[in-house]
Amino acid sequence: MTDAERPSPHYTSTLLPLLQQAHPIAELFLLIGSDSLRDLPFWHKPVEVISKCRLVVLPRPGITVDWVMLSLYVPGVDQIVDMLNGPTIDLSSTMLRDWLAGGNQPYYLIPSAVLNYIQEKQLYS
Repeated sequence: MTDAERPSPHYTSTLLPLLQQAHPIAELFLLIGSDSLRDLPFWHKPVEVISKCRLVVLPRPGITVDWVMLSLYVPGVDQIVDMLNGPTIDLSSTMLRDWLAGGNQPYYLIPSAVLNYIQEKQLYS
């Protein structure tokens, strides 16, 4: 079963056990932006999320993470985070969804195959 085929609501905390079941020997990594890491305490069952995968975090321009507060709300998070270094772009999945919902085309921002799928399934419209 894919994430799109399962009943709503969809949460990372409920997807990760399905991925573990499908790939029992794989180590799972979740790629997120530092804005998502900062907001992790507001996710559905964040402690369960970090118990099932490592977080690979891409810095976002202008975003800082308060590690003390984050660790208070999500104990152990500092032990499972790998911070990436490299060029950053001020772009997030939320911005892309809003852009698409406004009828705009995100040329050069996402692969054409992904854009075709989004259009075919009429996502974010």
